Amino acid sequence: AVYDISAPAVTFSITAGKNEIQSIKQSFLALHDAQTALCAACIEFDEKSMSPSEGAALVNDIRTKLDSSCEGLYKYADASPALSALAECCDKCTASLSSLTEGSYAGPTDFSSAMKHSLLEISDAYATMLKNIGQ
Repeated sequence: AVYDISAPAVTFSITAGKNEIQSIKQSFLALHDAQTALCAACIEFDEKSMSPSEGAALVNDIRTKLDSSCEGLYKYADASPALSALAECCDKCTASLSSLTEGSYAGPTDFSSAMKHSLLEISDAYATMLKNIGQ
């Protein structure tokens, strides 16, 4: 089954230069992209009956892209509570993906379950970040 999880829109404003805004925007987009990519990877993993090592390679690509996109954000994380929440979300998502790729699995079913658990962790981290920013 597929269940939609949604959160109300959050609007906040920051004062920064064009380069800083681009870095922050890139981090927001990267979090969304990581969540979307992991969802697609879960489906692909199951449909293609992949091995845990093949699944880990898919997840590692997602983690690498997220790491790269969030890297520029960390130097601004202390500038505001909103940016701190965004950086914390990047950390949680990266940690979840890293844990998934570094884990030991008895077989495809175990890895598939772990992928779905990681997807829920990432979704929760994103929703929590939006809630913290909106307060």
